[in-house]
Amino acid sequence: MAHTATVDKTRLSNQRHLRHGSRHRAVPWLLLLLLSLTGCVSYRVDQATQLNAGLCYFPWKNRSLCATTPEFKGNVVAIQPGMKVTLANASFYQYANNLFPPPLASYEWIMPQKDATGHVKYGQQDFFFLTYILSAGIPSSPLDGSVALVEIRDSLSDPRFFDSMADRVLVPAFRTLRMESSNSGPQWADCGTQVKDCTATLIRRWLTEPTKTDMPAIDPGGTVRQQKLTIDFVKLDGGSVTYSVFDWNSGFFHEHPSKLQGASQNPWYAKDSDVFNSRAHVGLEIPVRFLNEISSRYVPIYWSVADLEKRFDVIVRGLRRNGDYLGALDARGRWLCRKQGHIEKPCFLDDNGYFTLGFGDFYYGFGARGYLSAEERLKPDLLLAPGDVVIVERGPAATDLPGSR
Repeated sequence: MAHTATVDKTRLSNQRHLRHGSRHRAVPWLLLLLLSLTGCVSYRVDQATQLNAGLCYFPWKNRSLCATTPEFKGNVVAIQPGMKVTLANASFYQYANNLFPPPLASYEWIMPQKDATGHVKYGQQDFFFLTYILSAGIPSSPLDGSVALVEIRDSLSDPRFFDSMADRVLVPAFRTLRMESSNSGPQWADCGTQVKDCTATLIRRWLTEPTKTDMPAIDPGGTVRQQKLTIDFVKLDGGSVTYSVFDWNSGFFHEHPSKLQGASQNPWYAKDSDVFNSRAHVGLEIPVRFLNEISSRYVPIYWSVADLEKRFDVIVRGLRRNGDYLGALDARGRWLCRKQGHIEKPCFLDDNGYFTLGFGDFYYGFGARGYLSAEERLKPDLLLAPGDVVIVERGPAATDLPGSR
């Protein structure tokens, strides 16, 4: 009888617990359901522009998320820390009646990044790159760049001279460093007129596929400038002069640099002999790292996720991206993580400030409250971003046939 009474009491206690306590245990499941429905756990990216518009170094028309990035007028890329500038140059040298054939030369420079303390440590190579622009570039008003640098040097004291010179010269100049392009094909500003135009295809066509009018006959009356590298150099008196190094279309076919419009502004081009005529190409690359690799590799700034897959024969399962590049996510129909009509970034950022985008059945937030997901069809439209960490699987090809440049 005692055993039966004990069983009855236990059964009664369990029934009472089910009646009164179960609703408390259901709360976490209900909360998870609500979170999933409102998008704080998962957010489906349906259009490439939702992420591409967060890459504020491009001049998209919608700049609601780009308040901290300088906006330059026209079709301009604002060069960011970590980006690599590539220069290819073909020059010929004429002395008296002797004409030497054009050799090819290349140069690479990476925009310095902040360290863990938030400080940028510049080096001699950074000064070298600046002096190249000052000597090779066309200034917006007459200025001898070397003389201007000496004037600034003489105004500084010896203690911590190098850092003071960097702060006075390099910081303001590199803050304005940009690449402009004058191709008459698709324009970056076209993004926003139609959603389908805000894609990697637009950027690739505009940077790498000049139209017929961009490729005139050799030695035209005025050289066509397809791209140029530009900075604003701040003088000792606080005024600024814009220098531009042009990506000449057919520059080295000119008889003398003085034929180039604006060349008289730079004393270097005023010389009558021993002057190099040149043709150059300017390019931009961004760092991307495969997960579990030690260092990044640089790829063209116009590459899409699909381009990466083709070139390296991999299948991209997901990528992790700096939260600074998180685009505007529509909050319509969602009740949590909302702020001024958009989803709040903290819902998707982990402790490192990164968010995760998964393709197909890859669902993982790396410690963040939420993650983004997208269909495979968006890969050709989604641009890569500086610092992306890409989660990949090996592709099916048994040969090395790269499909992207």
